[in-house]
Amino acid sequence: MVVMNYFGCGISDKGIKRIVNQDSIWLQISETNNKGQIALAVVCDGIGGLEQGEVASSTAIEAFSDWYSNTLPEIISDLSDGSLQVEWMRLISDINARLMQYGKEQGIRLGTTMTAMFIFGGRYMIAQVGDSRAYCINDEVTQITEDHTFYTRELKAGRMNRNQLLLDPRKNRITRGVGIADTVQPDFYFGTVGPEECVWMLCSDGLRHKITNDEFRDAIRPENINNCHELQTICEHLVNEVKERGEKDNISVILIKASNK
Repeated sequence: MVVMNYFGCGISDKGIKRIVNQDSIWLQISETNNKGQIALAVVCDGIGGLEQGEVASSTAIEAFSDWYSNTLPEIISDLSDGSLQVEWMRLISDINARLMQYGKEQGIRLGTTMTAMFIFGGRYMIAQVGDSRAYCINDEVTQITEDHTFYTRELKAGRMNRNQLLLDPRKNRITRGVGIADTVQPDFYFGTVGPEECVWMLCSDGLRHKITNDEFRDAIRPENINNCHELQTICEHLVNEVKERGEKDNISVILIKASNK
């Protein structure tokens, strides 16, 4: 197993128009006795058109933070891809139930997107619900996750083409979320942490509307990034860039650098 080291940072900004930041983020990197360094990053975006998005996103973040602090230490010695997926399926289902119950008590509908990444023992797992995203950036920019939106669903089904969808007002409508239905169906993605340097980026949709993959690649060059301060500078640059271009949504990004040095 290649031993990799990780460092990272994140920013969440309410943007230029919204009064409340309905995004929530969390990042933790820790040393372990038998798994080397581990990292957990989560980006959640309260779903627009519903109520109390900031409650929905922060509830999900708090649940992941609690799992990391209290449950993970008890199971980490026997952790595998399969057992982690079972753990997170239970965790995400619990978050979904909590939000559904809260909504019923308050007489409202609320929900959140969720992109969560856990790195351990030379492997990673990503859980995805909604349209926040995870990318791997090295020589190329690779989108790991698939959006749960009307656009993606109709395009995959062949019912509409790209040109039709770009003009359709429903294109950004969320088709899956946490807290919006009795059951939740996350997608899971697994991968191996290779020997090459890379940067993982998790972001809410507010970061990517007005910036291209080529611009992401120009800003994020793993071979030139050596510390958290440099990652922080990149995060600030990306957020400020999309704000200057008129992005009206909340904007969140987490960057994690994987290095074999």
